[in-house]
Amino acid sequence: MRRLPDEARSPLRTASSRSREYVTVGFHPYFAVGDKAALRWQIPSQAYTIKDQEGVYPFTGSFDWSQPELDYLFPTLSNTTALVEDEHTHLRLDWDPQFQCLVLWTVHNKPFYCLEPWSSPRHALNTGEKLLRLSPGESCQCQLKLTGILKK
Repeated sequence: MRRLPDEARSPLRTASSRSREYVTVGFHPYFAVGDKAALRWQIPSQAYTIKDQEGVYPFTGSFDWSQPELDYLFPTLSNTTALVEDEHTHLRLDWDPQFQCLVLWTVHNKPFYCLEPWSSPRHALNTGEKLLRLSPGESCQCQLKLTGILKK
């Protein structure tokens, strides 16, 4: 198994402020996958919303991969860890508590998915929901740790 250097597995985001500001930060990692339907998910949420749609949907642990695009926001998280695995790999994402939302994004018939920790939900700069507040001169660091294991 090839192991990534620590700095590649634990990227860091820093937001700084010169005046009082509200900010939102996030990561956008892509993961290659052969068969999305074979993935097993442990996402620390019971519900999600869909981009540009009204309503909240219960999360049952699986997704409809036949959709042209999946863009799901998990707005309420019970912890800061998600697991994704199939018969060959086990992926663990751990993120700092400033990330209060998680997004799953992918496109039909493309061999990837994105699992993205966000500090705030969509349109937060307009709604003010879950924004990070920084005082003048203050900064905030947010980290994502990726752990991948190849199964035998």
